[in-house]
Amino acid sequence: MIEPLVEMEPHLEQTCRKLGNARYYLNGAGAEPGELTFTIWPTLSGSSFIPQPDQPGYESHEKRKV
Repeated sequence: MIEPLVEMEPHLEQTCRKLGNARYYLNGAGAEPGELTFTIWPTLSGSSFIPQPDQPGYESHEKRKV
């Protein structure tokens, strides 16, 4: 599993224990190597690599390089 939100790690660990043969990576995935800005929304569920600086509300959310 690939998940850029470190806040999800307890859930990922639990899922891997249940499945027994699964692993997770705290990363993003893309077509090319590199880093992108990940926008974190307060509920976490709306967090995304997609929002761009010219979109309304972009500046009010936490940013992380992933």
